[in-house]
Amino acid sequence: MTTPLAPLRILVLSDGKAGHVTGSLGTLASIAKLRPVEPVTVQVRLRLKGVRHLLRRLVNRPRLLARIPAGVQRALIRLCYRLSDPRPLAAAGAFDWLVSAGGDTAVLNAWLAQLLGVRNIYCSSLRGVAPECFQLVLTLGAEPPTRLASTANTAC
Repeated sequence: MTTPLAPLRILVLSDGKAGHVTGSLGTLASIAKLRPVEPVTVQVRLRLKGVRHLLRRLVNRPRLLARIPAGVQRALIRLCYRLSDPRPLAAAGAFDWLVSAGGDTAVLNAWLAQLLGVRNIYCSSLRGVAPECFQLVLTLGAEPPTRLASTANTAC
């Protein structure tokens, strides 16, 4: 008799936009066909849209981001994003995967993956975030990234 697999704890970042929610739910459904999942959804909204470019530059430079203490990073995230539940920010090791879709979640997905040490999936076009910042990028009708992340890449 085989032991049932433990459910994958998945942090889902959602901007609440219908097409983006559907992309994340579809990704969860696909994973659930292979293994049980235990999703935790956090609604996010970018408060300061004017800093999107700076945040994107920050996550695309993982060595610089790694120099910033985790507490300061969490404070910056709370400043730049409105989160329905900020507790997952303190939950390093609590999740197996992070999933999101849509431009307002791209930077936060890459940032939290690095901060929490979790693998991540992003469902949309990259919006200037380096493909190496994601374990898997799912897109529809978009041009393929010019640089592909390798499984051994630890840049982001």
